[in-house]
Amino acid sequence: MKSPAFRLLIAAAALGASAAHAQTQTQTASTDTMQIPDLQVEASRGMQLRDMDVSTTVMTREEVQAAPENTVDQMLNRMLGLSLPSVPTEGVHPTGQSITMRGFGGKGAERTLVMVDGIPINDAFFRYVDWTKVPKEAIERIEVIRGGGATSLWGNMAMGGVVNIVTRDPKPGEKWFTGAAGAGPGNGPIVQLDGGATLFANDQWKAAFTASYLETAGYNETPSQFQNQHTVSTKAESYNVGGQVIWTPTPDARFYVKSQYHSILENGLVFDVAKNGWTGVDLTFGGKYKLADGGGLDANGWYGKDTITTHNNGSTGYTYTKPATGDGNAIYVGAIGKTPYDDFGGSVVWGKDLAPWLTDVKFGVDAREIQGGDSTGVLNQAGVQTAYSQVHGQQNFEGVFLQGTFRLPWLPLDVTIGLREDFWKVSDGSFNGSALPAGQQYTRFDPRIGLKYHVTPNLDLRAAAYRDFGAPGMNQTFRTYFSGTSAFQANAALAPEYNQGVETGADWRIGQVTLSGTAFYNQLTSVIDSASICGTSGGLPSCASLPASAVINPSVYKTQTKYYNVGAAQVEGLEAMADWRINAAWKVDLAGTVNNAWLTSNSGIAAVLGQKLANKAEPLNSQLANVAPYTILAGVTWTPDETHSVMVGLKGFPAFWGDTAHTTRDDGAAVLNLAASWHPVPAWELFLTGQNISNRIYYATGPSTSTTTPPTLAAPMLVLAGMRFKL
Repeated sequence: MKSPAFRLLIAAAALGASAAHAQTQTQTASTDTMQIPDLQVEASRGMQLRDMDVSTTVMTREEVQAAPENTVDQMLNRMLGLSLPSVPTEGVHPTGQSITMRGFGGKGAERTLVMVDGIPINDAFFRYVDWTKVPKEAIERIEVIRGGGATSLWGNMAMGGVVNIVTRDPKPGEKWFTGAAGAGPGNGPIVQLDGGATLFANDQWKAAFTASYLETAGYNETPSQFQNQHTVSTKAESYNVGGQVIWTPTPDARFYVKSQYHSILENGLVFDVAKNGWTGVDLTFGGKYKLADGGGLDANGWYGKDTITTHNNGSTGYTYTKPATGDGNAIYVGAIGKTPYDDFGGSVVWGKDLAPWLTDVKFGVDAREIQGGDSTGVLNQAGVQTAYSQVHGQQNFEGVFLQGTFRLPWLPLDVTIGLREDFWKVSDGSFNGSALPAGQQYTRFDPRIGLKYHVTPNLDLRAAAYRDFGAPGMNQTFRTYFSGTSAFQANAALAPEYNQGVETGADWRIGQVTLSGTAFYNQLTSVIDSASICGTSGGLPSCASLPASAVINPSVYKTQTKYYNVGAAQVEGLEAMADWRINAAWKVDLAGTVNNAWLTSNSGIAAVLGQKLANKAEPLNSQLANVAPYTILAGVTWTPDETHSVMVGLKGFPAFWGDTAHTTRDDGAAVLNLAASWHPVPAWELFLTGQNISNRIYYATGPSTSTTTPPTLAAPMLVLAGMRFKL
């Protein structure tokens, strides 16, 4: 039986469909209606980003195409407040595709919501993002809302912020193609092909087909001093095939259906025996229409079926600290895993300006159901299975929200109030055929208030206070698996994370200079992190010495890691941006952020393991994982005329910790990127891009106390040349 929120969602969608039909019938002959723009759901669910009381950014299609980076993850890695792996997405294990915003770091707890056209694309099971699902050429714009200011609209996972990638609509008669190829010192050949065509288009119907292909020989992510005969370059192939149909029966109604098949295959991830596959089919649908009273309805739904397959390496006697001569023979396929899952959900939002003093009023419901499992077989060096784990589970999310902006007539002040109620449930959990303890459920009420004071037409002051939550993922609550003598434990008793945040900022335009700054402060409780609780190195206690309730078969699994609600954390920082249009040809962009994110309490894990081990596994006043203390961004763009453009960008950051226990330290770097383009004729563009053009060599993942996992190099120089054309 479906949950009450799902029934409410279906009823709301049916009501919306009836209203749309009536709207179509009554307005077919109308000549004074407003045309609905060909835009998908915005990150603000209808509110213009520039009107929000928090820090936002929009990267336009022109900026996306001019960017030196050839994949979405690396583009986002150069945006203020965002941090992603320095290894391109096609060279990262599916469970390593993390995204951090505003210092909301950690290991295994994703706290940034990523969407395409308003539909979540955070992987339903692991909550990471397969960035190759979104080809660069398909993007119309990228919308970013920093911090938890959007959580009253989106709920779970939007604690750190929201990224919404809006894709292109088909244009009548359009056919387009982009091809690029390149290589670099230490980087093997890469080929990217993207294309699409509008199959037909008239006043009411548009249909289009798109396809993309990426093949790369990659680079050897293992530093040369640690390589052996099994450490190889990570090769990858990615495919996307999709189509969409858009129906606009009247100027006030628009409906769409989109589908996509996606696959990425990684072969030789660090070691030659390791490989991964990520395949899936996605269907999204929805519509928006303007009602006769001036309001509007927006409905969206999706269904996704995905499978991740992995062949992870195992080892006997291998250590990367030895010379790269004999011990590489100990590398073998140590585990084979398969993770299939289904994800479906939707939302219905009603919006209207109720009065000149009450605008952007939105009332909506949304729901999501995820169900799936994971099976992993552990193999010995002879290829014999020695252990097997099979897990299954289900999560349900349901939410209802109301938000509106009061515009005071006697003061240039906008006051936005948002209210949201969320329900989260875990059920149907099993491990190796045995049911896990009865599922848990939580209800959470999160309000927000935002202020935006228009001091002058060129100066706005803003402030916001909010509460939000983030539920643990399926991986954290259900997926217990084994690798060699190591056990990685899920925790079905995990509670959601909770956050209270405030921020204040200003946006100021002085002539051709635009300045923006924001200060933020957040307090998290029930912080989720993966903790190494016992082992044979790093000063950890032996697994046999821990309570039986905390470990699994310690005589076999000598090293064990488990997810816990470890305690509380504090996240605070500053952001600043400056854009200077010097003249028609030159533009300079500067940005920087400072992040302090550390654990202030480890009482949650101490209650289970004792204070001494808690201080070792999750030390207090310890910077959270994957959070750089500061980041500097700079860019210079030269556009001498309409046919030429050159851009140089810089990102600099210091070394930072790869885990909260501070056992791995990743390098800092200053990385230069370059992009140049030339339009010999309007329909043709030749382009050249260079990533890490100074060929800065640094660790994306530093050495750890474990000597069986070598450090990982960030991407070396990669130069791509290509062309785009439209017919």
